[in-house]
Amino acid sequence: MDKEKLSNLRHTLAHVLAQAVLEKYPNAQLTLGPAVDNGFYYDIDFGADKITEDDLKKGLDLVQKQIDASTKKVDEIDDKKQKEILEV
Repeated sequence: MDKEKLSNLRHTLAHVLAQAVLEKYPNAQLTLGPAVDNGFYYDIDFGADKITEDDLKKGLDLVQKQIDASTKKVDEIDDKKQKEILEV
């Protein structure tokens, strides 16, 4: 995968992560979430909420569900041009 596509993918995944976090922790404060050379990260202030290893595993499940739902939506689009626009 070329660098630009990889950077776009990482940027998109950062947004998916942020969406999953806000679904589980609506009061979380998102700060930075950039793509970097070896992936991406998100600085998040969870306030008084304590995050455990189990929470991280559940968060990964939420991220996967969001990816699956988005993939299904893309697959349902009949217009080839729209598919080209939505594909990373």
